[in-house]
Amino acid sequence: KIFSDVYINLNLDKSKILANFTATLRNELKKEYDFTEYLIINKENYNKNEIFKMQEMHLAVSKKETRSKDTWSQNENMILDDNAFLIKVIHKNKTISYSFFYINQTICTYFSSCTLREYFKTVRNISHKSLWHAINYAKNKSDNFFIGSLTKYSKEKISTKELEIEKFKKKFNKNTEISCLYEDIPNSF
Repeated sequence: KIFSDVYINLNLDKSKILANFTATLRNELKKEYDFTEYLIINKENYNKNEIFKMQEMHLAVSKKETRSKDTWSQNENMILDDNAFLIKVIHKNKTISYSFFYINQTICTYFSSCTLREYFKTVRNISHKSLWHAINYAKNKSDNFFIGSLTKYSKEKISTKELEIEKFKKKFNKNTEISCLYEDIPNSF
């Protein structure tokens, strides 16, 4: 498998970070939608069991349990230990999206998100803005922001959903590092 990682250097000023975004993404981030609020939930303002509201939304969206309750409890503990945070999106007094991020002094990592699908047409930039709020929050707390990996080549077929997620991630940094992952190390390259 050949892949590239999408990182953002948080030591750059915001204008340079934005310059590495695609023009489409920069335009998406300018859009504002009435009655839409992005809340950063961290150790300071976390309400007990908020992560389980994210779990409930994830179950409602995916229609299946993809992780054990214990992993969600671990995520809650990470928030309480100041090693993670949430971005919660509220539209017209209704929670419509959550995103979860790990964070330490070296790196902030985009881990997971869930959004009520019917709101993608109402608030077209939900996920883009959630990541932008996370980047801004992490800027003074960490050195790098890891959005994820993009597949350049794979022996296995990549699903349409995975391709759409990769297309979304790619908007956040036009410059990526390419890596190779081998099942067997070849005799020569």
